[in-house]
Amino acid sequence: MTPRGGLIAPSSLSVDFDRGEGWRWRAAVGFSQRSSWSRWPNSGETGGLLLHNEGSLQFTDATDGSGLEGIFALSAAAGDLNGDGSPDLAISTAVFVNQGGLGFLEVTPDDYAAIPIGDEDDAAGVTLGDLNRDGFTDIVVGQHYRAAVEFDSEVPVRVFLNDGGDDPGFEDVTESAGLTPLPTLAPHVQVADIDNDSWPDILTSASSGDGTTLAVYRNLGGSDLAFDISDGLGSDQYWIGAPVVDVDHDGRLDAFAVEWEPSLPSMMFRNAGESGHWVEVSMGVPGRRVGTLVTVSSLDGTVIGRQEISVGGGYSSGRLPVAHLGLGGESVVDITITLPDGTVHELPGIAADQHLRWPEGCSAGR
Repeated sequence: MTPRGGLIAPSSLSVDFDRGEGWRWRAAVGFSQRSSWSRWPNSGETGGLLLHNEGSLQFTDATDGSGLEGIFALSAAAGDLNGDGSPDLAISTAVFVNQGGLGFLEVTPDDYAAIPIGDEDDAAGVTLGDLNRDGFTDIVVGQHYRAAVEFDSEVPVRVFLNDGGDDPGFEDVTESAGLTPLPTLAPHVQVADIDNDSWPDILTSASSGDGTTLAVYRNLGGSDLAFDISDGLGSDQYWIGAPVVDVDHDGRLDAFAVEWEPSLPSMMFRNAGESGHWVEVSMGVPGRRVGTLVTVSSLDGTVIGRQEISVGGGYSSGRLPVAHLGLGGESVVDITITLPDGTVHELPGIAADQHLRWPEGCSAGR
């Protein structure tokens, strides 16, 4: 079923928003912004859709009355932003918390909107993660700014730190955290611990290394959030998407850079950098339990990482339903698995550098 057919949907995600019916998934679909995409005749006049899964591949339009009416965006990500166990929504133009019953309350920060420079400038991919390890989920927003290559503008990826409230507030720390403005587009962003030092980094689809590799904001760790950027910025080269996955099963996250220009190849980047210990967790149950929270602690009880299992986020990219957590120097950790229904399972004394498929056991394979 296509309730409002013929529209371009650059991003969509499937989430059990009310978590009350188990197998029934809801899909929130974001449509292109009218401002810079008006040249596409099907870019949409109604905004995004909230579709209710009736089973048997049948969906009904549940947008009206949801609080999501008339929303235009290039990307959306779902995750628990206020710690109540229900998935909320961060899209490239707004932030919403789940009120239950497929209803949402907008909590968009005043400074969240991207300020365009030219006619083809938009906020793009959205990704979620606990960047400063304070227990609250933060928001990262990429940029699709043609002004970066047409007018030599420099535009950063933006970071909004979560203050942890029931109706959470978000502080723009882009400048204070040292997110260097980029001289090209970075539509895709993904929070991922690229060096497995236990501090989540931000991978972008902008280029570094004079156009030869992906630009990564490396998290420097510590109580004051700070990032360093890859060397060799300056090229106009960028990729439209760059999903990460441990392709060769060596514990380091690799990335596939998707090229927009048909005459150029997409590229697979193997992560060959230095790495700390790591652990991966997936769910060996139907549906793979999207929304499961995986928390990793050292043996003295210090939380060193948390990640919600998801399959969406970023821009035009997907991800496996796997939590990948860098552990730094920790070789044995305690793992807490919190299922979407609130059930908690404690797994003490888990050895690092393996993939754990719960509840079936530990194995180096997938």
